[in-house]
Amino acid sequence: MIPRHFQFIYIYNKDTRPFNVNHYFSILSQAIINKADKITIYTNNVDELEINEYIEKLDNIFEDKFNIVDCTDIFNRKANNGNEIPYMSHKSDIIRLYYLYQNGGVYCDVDTYAVKPMPDEWFSEDRVVWGREITSETCMCPDIIIAPKEDQFIKDVLNMHLNEYDPNFATYESGHWAYYAVVRPYQMYEKDQRSSNPKYNVNLIDAVLLQPFNETYHDTEELFWLDCYQHILKNSYCIHTWENRNKNILKNFSLRYFRESSATYAQVVRNGLKNSGLSHDTLRYIFNEF
Repeated sequence: MIPRHFQFIYIYNKDTRPFNVNHYFSILSQAIINKADKITIYTNNVDELEINEYIEKLDNIFEDKFNIVDCTDIFNRKANNGNEIPYMSHKSDIIRLYYLYQNGGVYCDVDTYAVKPMPDEWFSEDRVVWGREITSETCMCPDIIIAPKEDQFIKDVLNMHLNEYDPNFATYESGHWAYYAVVRPYQMYEKDQRSSNPKYNVNLIDAVLLQPFNETYHDTEELFWLDCYQHILKNSYCIHTWENRNKNILKNFSLRYFRESSATYAQVVRNGLKNSGLSHDTLRYIFNEF
């Protein structure tokens, strides 16, 4: 059995956007719709996160299920080959795998949102669930990963990151920015599947189940303003909103937007929470202003 332990990463640096209403609803939707037994945020700045008003709301809603864990040691570590890990995304790649291996459960990017509950069999079967990249059949997208505790594939992908990482190779300019996160895991999976005695137990699922929109989709912005994507989402369990690409839109949203907007994005979040069996008082607290 895979624990319903939903895990998120929120890393602070000089360019970090404050933990905001979008992150708040990401955690709410994934945890409530999927009936999480435990919710953890890993961060390199516990003190800053604990005074955030949205974190206070999450703490009040989930009570003992909710916790914040200091991941500074993992955040600051070098690769095993001695290379520095200078980029926040690459540090997050290692943090997510480290804690998934230690704990098992579900990792979700903090800009993903539940559309409907993940299938029970993803939790009852003792194997990794990992989605393909929507832009490539030969890449794996790490925005959502489900894994048993101490899984061999998760361990080997983590060790690959630590043993092979080269910051001069994995750059935006080189075109290899996500090589260790999306290309190498697929290569490892594919090689294992071709072997006479596969050792990995991985359910590699279709991209549309976890991320129906890709980062370069030219109409993605309409998701936030129009009611025009319900047909695309009918087979999806999650939305990935690609916060880095859409940050200038997302920064304008508020509790009122999620409470009242008819846009697909707001409707998915609002209706998912309203249909999850929460009490009227809890729903009112979730959506009301401070």
